[in-house]
Amino acid sequence: MKLKYLLPVALFAFAFAACEDDTNITPDPMAQSTVLDMPEQETYILDKDQEIAFTLSWTPNAPDLANPSYVVEMDSTGHNFSKAVILGTSDTTKLSVKTADLQKILRDSYGLNELNSTKFDIRVTTMYGVNRIPSSVSNPISLTLVPHSELPVHLYAVGSFNNWDVANALEFTKISDGVFEITINLNPDDEYKFVQVRQWDAMQDFSPSTSTLDEIGTINKGGNSPKFTGEAGAYKIKADFNTMKTVITYGNIEPLYIIGSVLEKGWDNSSLKGLMYRDSNEPAVGQYTYTGYFNAGEFKIISGKDIGTWDNLYGNGGDGKLSQDGGNLSVSTAGYYTLDVNIKAMTYSITPYDASAAQAYTLISLTGKFANDWKDDADLGYEWMEDTHNWIADVEITPGEVKYRLDHDWTTSWGGPNAGYGKSNNDNISIDVAGTYTVKFNDLTKHYIIIEKK
Repeated sequence: MKLKYLLPVALFAFAFAACEDDTNITPDPMAQSTVLDMPEQETYILDKDQEIAFTLSWTPNAPDLANPSYVVEMDSTGHNFSKAVILGTSDTTKLSVKTADLQKILRDSYGLNELNSTKFDIRVTTMYGVNRIPSSVSNPISLTLVPHSELPVHLYAVGSFNNWDVANALEFTKISDGVFEITINLNPDDEYKFVQVRQWDAMQDFSPSTSTLDEIGTINKGGNSPKFTGEAGAYKIKADFNTMKTVITYGNIEPLYIIGSVLEKGWDNSSLKGLMYRDSNEPAVGQYTYTGYFNAGEFKIISGKDIGTWDNLYGNGGDGKLSQDGGNLSVSTAGYYTLDVNIKAMTYSITPYDASAAQAYTLISLTGKFANDWKDDADLGYEWMEDTHNWIADVEITPGEVKYRLDHDWTTSWGGPNAGYGKSNNDNISIDVAGTYTVKFNDLTKHYIIIEKK
């Protein structure tokens, strides 16, 4: 039922040729029009939950034609069926037009969506005989058709966080059909909306009712946007147009790395070693920590987004303050230290750590559903040869639960409240998305990291 249908010109020419001799006029069957009736309404807003959009019926001009069949065409008003599309065919004098078929025509042949209310002309051509010869064309009727809304293909966020600049609205990542996610920085009282295109249009902007962390809200067309009531930080916004629900959760944490002569990697600004730990995934808390072996020397701290550059490094601002314009941080004597930094408060501290009584482990691994249903292990190795307490590996993990353990045995194991960053407990750690993860564990502080490798 899909392709354009153009009436056979040659057949019409044949029919009209008989009219050239005025003394022997053959009646033109095309003049004896089939009568197409108006359906119940003049305007139809398609409803995807309704199988039939409307039913057309007509009275043929010559009921005794042999094997009559009917072709129903439509075209936008004003084109005189020059770009006609077949709406359907029938061997009876009725056609029930399916919503899904009509939606496809409006979208694919005319490029319409729920923003468009468009008038169309519809007519019926009667065909007969083995060769399907056109017998008559009915009177046209006019209907106004409006497609139903479909799942968005693209979604953008616009709000006070970008001065309501819709032309530069931030694009969501499409997770699946109708499901989108984005991580943005929000401040208290920030307002925002969702748009399907980077322009203002009352039919394509949506106001989520969500205003704070972990609150499940509805997605409403148009309307007022909410004021964010949480603390300043990076937040992940999920919008599901299948359920018309939205939720705000904690966003991605920007990883921090130690770079400098205090670690084995030195000043290699492309290295992903020296990754710092956190107590939790809460983005509003800017606290990072690292306990391990430091060589005597100098260092700075680099953000994950700046890896490979010398931009925006955190250094010594004096009196325990961090500065992105400051000098190098340093330790004067090699040994174990705890480095704590807070990039919100722009503070740091370096404290000696007594690891003399710490147990020396020889094998720590990660196991779980991904590892042959908990039967196998992915072994971690020392991050540095001088440091036998920070363990690291890149591991391919499928969705499911995981846990760290000692010596491939369950006598000693460590879990945690969530993937990402944290301190271990006895819970299994849930992984939601398959991928390659950087997996790290500190057997002194029991901090862990499980983050997707970038």
